[in-house]
Amino acid sequence: MSSKKGREVSLIELCDSITDCSHSTPVWTSSGKIVIRNANIKNGRLDLSTPSYTDVEHFNKRIKRQKPEPGDLIITREAPMGEVCIIPDGIECCLGQRMVLLKPKKNICSNKYLLYAILSNYVQNQISWSKGTGTTVSNLRIPHLEQLKIPYVDINSQKLIAATLSCLDEKIELNSRMNKKLDEMAQAIFKYWLVDFEFTDENGNPYKSSGGKMIDSELGEIPKGWRVIKVGDIDVKISDYVANGSFASLKQNVTLYEEINYAYFIRNVDLKARVFKKFVDEHSYNFLSKTKLFGNEVIISNVGDVGSVFLCPILDKPMTLGNNIIMIKSENKVYYNYFMYLLFKDSYGKDLIKSITGGSAQPKFNKTDFRSLKIILPTDDVIVQFNDLVEKLFELRNKNSSEITTLTIIRDTLLPKLLSGEIELPIKEEV
Repeated sequence: MSSKKGREVSLIELCDSITDCSHSTPVWTSSGKIVIRNANIKNGRLDLSTPSYTDVEHFNKRIKRQKPEPGDLIITREAPMGEVCIIPDGIECCLGQRMVLLKPKKNICSNKYLLYAILSNYVQNQISWSKGTGTTVSNLRIPHLEQLKIPYVDINSQKLIAATLSCLDEKIELNSRMNKKLDEMAQAIFKYWLVDFEFTDENGNPYKSSGGKMIDSELGEIPKGWRVIKVGDIDVKISDYVANGSFASLKQNVTLYEEINYAYFIRNVDLKARVFKKFVDEHSYNFLSKTKLFGNEVIISNVGDVGSVFLCPILDKPMTLGNNIIMIKSENKVYYNYFMYLLFKDSYGKDLIKSITGGSAQPKFNKTDFRSLKIILPTDDVIVQFNDLVEKLFELRNKNSSEITTLTIIRDTLLPKLLSGEIELPIKEEV
């Protein structure tokens, strides 16, 4: 295949094989050989932080059609559809259900280039839309997958494009890992100070273990001066999606964009990824004027992935709140914001959320029940001291988050332009 700007080829032309998974439920074990599940594939990466296993016998049965190897791609067929990743070095695995193994032809196709091509809106739109029927599809059939049109350039250009985008992704990943560590540090301080009651007393000693005065409460023993209070009675603003009109008018008045536009539109599906992928124009932003965000708001998903907690970063673009999320922010006592964020990141806060979560079709809770939750509230002076301890951690975290958002925008802007040939990277000729 020769290089040609604007050329497209079908996916099957770029692969030695496209192999469907075994259509059977794996036999699960507590250890053994890794089984890749749909939940392990997210945002172009394989996440094995919560691995699943099967035994050797059933592993061998699942790799009979084709053995997954490092460098191969895995794409999900449904629930969700179109998530894709590369199997990294050092991983021996088999496929679970509802996924397909892609083995690129190494002489004509860079696996990283193919990964970015499949992640592009151009190919993702093909995945979700069946030209044969003219309708959206609920699962990715093999014949449809094989005929996906992939923008094609020569192998050297592919490698250069992949390397450029990978540099951005590596920095995004580095910042994400750093933020995870900063979060863990802040949560450890929160637990020690405000759950174990070992905040520093007036003599500089851990309060509870140094014999600090404890009193009884309806939630158990608490330090003297602390109180049990409903979340709705704290000096914080708690709001959900509120627009200049009814909820039913959201679709009529708010237009979402994939490309950079006036303001970020924060949805509950973005909270775990920490990346905002939708934008609104100025008209939509004005319609959503009652839910403007300025940074350091605590955002909690209350429908679907209930309890996902996010601390809104301070960004250089306006932000607004989508539906299926509630927002918490204190205007008068800003030191409450980090406290509330870490409270609902802690297992104690997560258990509180679970206690008000219901719904048979999908989990959810409402703002009224959330406001009625009872928590242990420290004295203001303790929260202020705690805030002083963690503030620098969150300032660095906000800086990293802002960089992640900027780098993601750059990557997502470059991706279609590089694939289409609108932007061409110079290839350094060998001497």
